[in-house]
Amino acid sequence: MECSKHIHFIATESDVKDTLDDSKENETEEVEEIGLVEGLESLMVLNEATPTTEKKWDYSNPGYLDALKHLADLKEEGKIKTLALTNFDTERLQIILENGIPIVSNQVQHSIVDMRPQQRMAELCQLTGVKLITYGTVMGGLLSEKFLDTNVSIPFAGPPLNTPSLQKYIRMVDAWGGWSLFQVLLRTLKKIASKHGVSIPTVAVKYILNQPAVAGSMVGVRFGLSEHVQDINAVFPLVLDDDDKMSIDEVSKKGKDLIRIIGDCGDEYRRA
Repeated sequence: MECSKHIHFIATESDVKDTLDDSKENETEEVEEIGLVEGLESLMVLNEATPTTEKKWDYSNPGYLDALKHLADLKEEGKIKTLALTNFDTERLQIILENGIPIVSNQVQHSIVDMRPQQRMAELCQLTGVKLITYGTVMGGLLSEKFLDTNVSIPFAGPPLNTPSLQKYIRMVDAWGGWSLFQVLLRTLKKIASKHGVSIPTVAVKYILNQPAVAGSMVGVRFGLSEHVQDINAVFPLVLDDDDKMSIDEVSKKGKDLIRIIGDCGDEYRRA
């Protein structure tokens, strides 16, 4: 019988043991990947210095290294296949790798607006073989035709910002350069999309997939509302030419340096 594969996000040693014990009860099951997810309340038990009411990671306590070393031991025993991270910054990723912990990927926020991963982390990833898996690549839907030529500053004048993702990424737009510059970006992407017969989200995802160290991108779906099947299928055959890339680069660089404003990857979740 073919193994069924599961992705488990583990916080503590007891969680690891419970997961592996459950897997042993059914020999057809395999623990495919265990990722250490930073910023989730379930992980706060790794860091005794940070109260669970604060949903942020305190790097002053190296408890995350203890957890990862334990997981690495289990990997050596063949009980775990791969280890991955989410929202760790470049400095901590380097520390983890220097401790001999084999990390396959780091999941980070990355879009045409948020190019922070390319400033520090991508270089380290290229040197070490760690891959970047991106989220927020279409900014909760902001990078789409739906928000082209709209004004969200006027109540009820544009599409509602009615999801946590949209609320989060509109703040990112404000930090980057504001709605007017964002409209310049959308118009640029629309021109490129029309040239290739695809959508703005398709161009936005392809641009990020073309960046150094990026191995994949996650696009959220809302079943029955926005499943993006056609947009995603169109990503693979799309080839952005030099003019396309130059046009996007030109607008992207007009924005503010988010690494100076926010910090490195994931720092938005670590600020008090």
